[in-house]
Amino acid sequence: DKFAEEIDEEVEQLVKDAFSKALEIMQSNQPRLKLIADYLIDKETIDEFMFEELLNKQLPESNMETAAAQ
Repeated sequence: DKFAEEIDEEVEQLVKDAFSKALEIMQSNQPRLKLIADYLIDKETIDEFMFEELLNKQLPESNMETAAAQ
């Protein structure tokens, strides 16, 4: 019925908006995500303390510019 269709459309829009926001966050943090991925490739596991350290690490400006260009 019409009401169910409206709900489906609203839910679909919410999911699309959330996906777009998640993609934007990941793209803006690409250098940090690469740093964490490289660590995991090397070590295979990561604890919460190392994850936080890598996530909050100051990165050189050149890394940030390279990621923004991609």
